[in-house]
Amino acid sequence: MSEFEEQAENRECRDAVSFSFGGRRVTLPPDFSEEEVAFAQELDTLFSLPEEEIPPYFVHTLLESEDPRFAPVDSGFEQRIRARVFQRLKLQRRLFNLEERRLWKELVRGVGLSRRLLLASASLLLFMILTMVITAPSFASGLVILLQGVQSGVYPVHGPLTRPVVSSPLNATTGHNDQVSLLAVQRELHFPLYWPAEVPDHYVLRNIYLYSDHVRDWPVWTDGPMVEFRYSLMAPGSPWHDASELAIREFKPQGQVYQVVEADAIHPLQVDSQGRAAAIYIEGQWVTINTYARRWIYNGHCELLTQRDGVVFWIAGQCSPQTGLNVEALLSVANSLQVLLVQHLLHTGVSLVSATALNRYLPGPFDGVILSLSLDSSLDSPYLRLVGPDQPADSLGQAKISSSHGSPVQSHQSAGGHTTAVSSQTSQHHS
Repeated sequence: MSEFEEQAENRECRDAVSFSFGGRRVTLPPDFSEEEVAFAQELDTLFSLPEEEIPPYFVHTLLESEDPRFAPVDSGFEQRIRARVFQRLKLQRRLFNLEERRLWKELVRGVGLSRRLLLASASLLLFMILTMVITAPSFASGLVILLQGVQSGVYPVHGPLTRPVVSSPLNATTGHNDQVSLLAVQRELHFPLYWPAEVPDHYVLRNIYLYSDHVRDWPVWTDGPMVEFRYSLMAPGSPWHDASELAIREFKPQGQVYQVVEADAIHPLQVDSQGRAAAIYIEGQWVTINTYARRWIYNGHCELLTQRDGVVFWIAGQCSPQTGLNVEALLSVANSLQVLLVQHLLHTGVSLVSATALNRYLPGPFDGVILSLSLDSSLDSPYLRLVGPDQPADSLGQAKISSSHGSPVQSHQSAGGHTTAVSSQTSQHHS
C-alpha cells in the first residue's frame, strides 16, 4: 500500500501546474479551471497565509463543523462575558450605551417632562399609595384606640357617618323569653360571669339578660353568648323611666370589634406607652339623620369601655346630676367587677338568682351603637354593623347636636385600684 501511495503522489506532482502567488511558487492541482485559478489568486491577494492573515472561519472550515465546541456563539455571549468580567473586577459599568441614553434624553425633552412635573407626579403617586394603605384591610389598625389586653376598643371618626351600615331585623320575635338559672348562664358563657360589687346609690338590679345563638342574626361579634345586667334608678319620689337605666354588658369579642365613635367624644383613661387604654370613656351617641347619614350628638348618654382577662365590658347610662351617673360612678362600677360565685350570691340575700334568655334584641342604653367588625382574616376589609335599633334625631328632644364638645373629664382615684387616673383632655384622633 505504501508503494501505491507514493506512486499516486508522484503522479499528482507530475500532473500539477505551478503558479506564482505573491512572489512565491504555488502548485495547484491540474484539474483547476481558469476561473478557480483566478479565484485562488484573488484570495491570495486578500489573505496571506504566510503572514497569518487568514479568512474568517478558516479554522472552522478546516476542523469538523459538527463539533459543538466550534459552533457560532449566540448574540448575548459578548454581553454576558463583559458583565462577568466587570463583576469579578468590581468595576462599575453602564447598562445603556451612550446612544440609548441620548435617545432617552431626547424623548424626555420632546415630551416636555420637566423636573417639576416629575416631582408632582411622584407626589401624586405617593398620595394614592397612602390613601390605599389607609382604606385597605388594615383599616382599623393603627387608627383605633385599643383597650389593654384585648383586640377591642374604639375607632374614631370626624363629622357625620355616611358609610353603609349593616342592620338586622333584631326585633323579630320567635317565641317567649325563658327564665334560666345563673348556673345555666355560667355554663353557656365562654368566660366567667362578672358581678359589680358596687353600684351607684338607689340603683336596683331589675333583670339579667342572656343573648345566645337563639337570637336571630345577633350577636355576630361575640365568642359565644353575651350577658347584660340592667339596673334602674329607684330613688324616693323618682318614677322609673328608660333615661335612668344603668346597663353592664359582658362579652368575649370574636375577631376585631371596635365601636365607631366621634373623635371629640373619646376620653382614653390611663394610656400606656403603646397607646392602649385601661378604659375608654365616651360621651354622646349616634342618631339617624336620613337613610344614608348619622350624626353624633351630646345628649347626656355616657359609656365606659373596659376589659378584664379578655372579657370586654360596656357600662352605659344617662349621665346627669339627676341620675347620679358620671365618669367617676362608671369607673367605680368597673373597678368593682369581680367573678360571680353563685353560692356566695345566695348567702348575701340577693333575691334575683335567674336570668332571662332573650330570643330578640331588647332596646336599651346600647341602642344606636355602630361597630367596625373584622371577624375573619379572609375578609377584604372590616364592615360596619348597627347594634340594636337606630336612634332617630327627632325623638331626642334634649339632644344637643354639636361639632365640638369640650367638657373635660376630671381626674379620679379609684378605691379598687384598677383604674387610677382619668385623662383631663379630650383625645383627638384623625381617621
